[in-house]
Amino acid sequence: MTPFSAWYYIKQNKSRAVTAAIMFLLSVVLLVGGNFIMSCVWAVDESAQEADQFITAQIMTTDEEYKDWAAFCEEISADPKLQVFASSGAGHGAMEYGSAMGITIGGNAMVFTSKAEMEEAFRIMGIDCDLTNVHDYGLVLSSMYAKSAETKGVSVGDVLDPSFSSAFDRAYTVDAIYEGNECILFYLIESEAYHDGRIYIHGKDMDRPQLKQYLKDLIGDRKVAIYEKSMRENIEEFFQIFRIVFYAVILLIGVILSVTISSWYTGHYMKRTYEFGVYRAIGRSRGEISRKIASEILLQDLLGILAGVLLALLATFLLNELVFLPSGEYLPYVSRMGVIGAIVCNLLAVVPLIFFKSRAMNRADVTEF
Repeated sequence: MTPFSAWYYIKQNKSRAVTAAIMFLLSVVLLVGGNFIMSCVWAVDESAQEADQFITAQIMTTDEEYKDWAAFCEEISADPKLQVFASSGAGHGAMEYGSAMGITIGGNAMVFTSKAEMEEAFRIMGIDCDLTNVHDYGLVLSSMYAKSAETKGVSVGDVLDPSFSSAFDRAYTVDAIYEGNECILFYLIESEAYHDGRIYIHGKDMDRPQLKQYLKDLIGDRKVAIYEKSMRENIEEFFQIFRIVFYAVILLIGVILSVTISSWYTGHYMKRTYEFGVYRAIGRSRGEISRKIASEILLQDLLGILAGVLLALLATFLLNELVFLPSGEYLPYVSRMGVIGAIVCNLLAVVPLIFFKSRAMNRADVTEF
């Protein structure tokens, strides 16, 4: 290990290197910050994987004699490429649930008028649930949703009515809870109460975009409406403002962290001006000096990142086990937003530091001492 190597410097200046690593560790805080924001969409995102396998179609009020609707329903029911599930034209809402971020979010609801159709829909969605004890005006929901519903939680056998949640128009019984994270409330209502006018459609060998286009072609100019936006698209729209605010915070924290770290390093490198002047005097090139400085900073940065990631994972584990999971909430360990936040913040701190300190040390002249 030569004195010119980055590892040699870190070995000889352990306490200073640790202090620098701790400063770089702060950029990893953005990882947890992004994860907190994504905790709001975590269950919704998983639910979208199931619910987006269906497209909802419903009658339009301008179809006064229901001729277009009747013709459309007859056509798709006979189509071997499609599976049709009766729903209810009446509105059925879903209970709100809590999130690790501390805000409540509205759930989603699917209504079935036949247990057989509900079982088939669950098969399509990949939900493993015993529906044996599900009866008319019964509810089925995931274990995560049940724990956090209306921030109170529900259990099998509970009778829920409008006094419990504005989602209900009458009393319903929680008939089944399955192990899962979906935030979808499934209703089973009696077929006699079914009001024709809304159906769920699944394409047997089509993804959602293909199914949507296929249905559009079938509808033509008939007075039939389909829900074009997927649950995932609605999620993206709703949480767009959170992303904008988060990225603005990233830039602000990144700039503050960059200025703070740069100020700390300035005094340190001023003391090493003579050292770098000697390097220049013995023939070390500007590129070699720049690479030495970059290596030193990046190694300290790497140590800080590794320590920060380990601390973030440990903190997330403890928060989930002790706080969030018992109440039906969840903090993701990793999220795209959190990773992007940590990387951008870290780059804003590291890149200018390497550039300005390399330029300053390349100007060092031993004859000035």
